[in-house]
Amino acid sequence: MTSLTLLRIIVAWGVLSLLASERVAEPPCIDDDCNDYAGAGAIPNIVYLTGTFEPKDLMLHNAKFLPNGTTFHWFNDPAMTSSVARISEKLRASGIVADAEHAFKSLRPMAFRVDLWRLMVLWDTGGIYMDAKVKLLKPLQSIFDMNGNLQVCGDGFASPAPWGGKLYWNGLMAAGVGSTAVAAAIERVVSNVMTRYYGDSLSEFGLLFITGPGALAQALWQSGFSIQSNCQWDKDYENRMFLHAGTDDRSLEHEDRSKLLATLDSAVHDMMKGGIYYSKFWKNSSIYCDEPGPSCDTDEASPLVWRWSGGVPNRIFTTGPYPDMPKDVATLWKANLDMTPNSTELKYFNNDQQRFSAREIGQRLVQAGVVEGAFEAWSALRPWALRSDLWRLMVLWDQGGIYADLKIRFLRPLSEWVNFTDDSGLTLVRSTNLPDAYYNAIMASAPRNALLSSIIKHVVSNIKARSYARRDAEDESYFHPPPNAGTEGASSAVLAVTGPIAIAKAFRQSRSFLLNSMHLHVPASMVFSGNATVVIAKTSSKALAVVDEKAHVSTRQGMGSYGHLWRLHELYCDEPGPPCD
Repeated sequence: MTSLTLLRIIVAWGVLSLLASERVAEPPCIDDDCNDYAGAGAIPNIVYLTGTFEPKDLMLHNAKFLPNGTTFHWFNDPAMTSSVARISEKLRASGIVADAEHAFKSLRPMAFRVDLWRLMVLWDTGGIYMDAKVKLLKPLQSIFDMNGNLQVCGDGFASPAPWGGKLYWNGLMAAGVGSTAVAAAIERVVSNVMTRYYGDSLSEFGLLFITGPGALAQALWQSGFSIQSNCQWDKDYENRMFLHAGTDDRSLEHEDRSKLLATLDSAVHDMMKGGIYYSKFWKNSSIYCDEPGPSCDTDEASPLVWRWSGGVPNRIFTTGPYPDMPKDVATLWKANLDMTPNSTELKYFNNDQQRFSAREIGQRLVQAGVVEGAFEAWSALRPWALRSDLWRLMVLWDQGGIYADLKIRFLRPLSEWVNFTDDSGLTLVRSTNLPDAYYNAIMASAPRNALLSSIIKHVVSNIKARSYARRDAEDESYFHPPPNAGTEGASSAVLAVTGPIAIAKAFRQSRSFLLNSMHLHVPASMVFSGNATVVIAKTSSKALAVVDEKAHVSTRQGMGSYGHLWRLHELYCDEPGPPCD
């Protein structure tokens, strides 16, 4: 290890050691004292973040790309609310706006409240605001002029604005103390809230004009500020946001990723968003606290008290053992998205992201009273495939949407067999090659589904007991696997630990299933047709989806054989066997 590497590690750990003392509402500096935080330029070396939890690994990573001496200041919800009250008085005294705190408290979505708070805190002390999901790939000085005024990058995905200019992405911004550009943005947002504005009707992204990128761009345009932005956020072919130099719209499909300036950590992004998206409030005219909707005293990111009747969210989760989707699989999924509703998001999780999200969702399962030890159960499994069995249940319970294996090719629109308006149902596919089992390569559900809770409890119980689903009277038929069972010569009983058979057994053993069975929808069956695995609609007998064998082979590489591990009695990490990562 070089001395420079050691120094960077020491500095980074020093940054994280400060976090415990910065979760309070008091500002890091007041008035003129803020100049003490500035480096050589006008923008202080302070990073402000907020969210439902602290992604410390990501913050440690970002510290390597920030100016020396930069400090992180994390605000939870109470600290953010307290800081808004303090800064609101300063804004009133300065003659900028008289009711910033009232506007903040009038907003129902926490995301919109954060939009206003980030502007207020930058105006108050100056510094850098960074969404907790931002992952820097190049030094911040190569993105922003730290000697300049307001620094922000274009939002290529949401642009153009109705007046022809760019919108500006507000998830990464920097400004000096008392920035007049930031003050103009605060005025615009507060005015929008006080007039119960619902966004520009001429823009496809009208909701962003209330407090977000649209409101920021509109304030700067109407106030005559000229932003010298030479960076832009766009989305790649897998629907992931990335930051590049320049202001031209571009796709990353054939571009060298080494040129990127920043990206978003998808696992942190999804965990921060929680169960209720601000778009739901917008579509249902419930943005403001004096409109019908849940109590504004309830955190919208924790829908344990109240959950929107919004059906199955338009997002698909999938996972694989590689850092990024293999190119041939990415091509398959570009075609798959054409079979989904408009604006459907594809969310790919690699090993590290799956681990991160499993840890966070495990805590939410405990808070909701579903089960304890879900993440520990996930960690105890050696085969990646069995970990993925549990993870897909957890992520659908937490966020809702659709899970599909990477190998699945859609042949018909998903809307033909998934009811996207159902807010309480679980859609599964019956497995015909195994007795009493459900094919878990495709599933759909709204968040916090009671049937998913039952399955998760059963699977976690199996893992805690170190189950191998050995022979008993109930499982006898599982020890004679049919052709193409996919368990590499092992008994199909391995599928009763975390997979298709475990789902069916969870239903049989759960009282909750008796109460909620009417919400189980099984519109299709998985069958073997020749050498192909096909999902067939029950009513029309049409082929809805098929396993793409080329993608299947590509994604199986690096997974290992769970059937082989089952046969050797090596499914669990506390048993002899290959190392667990």
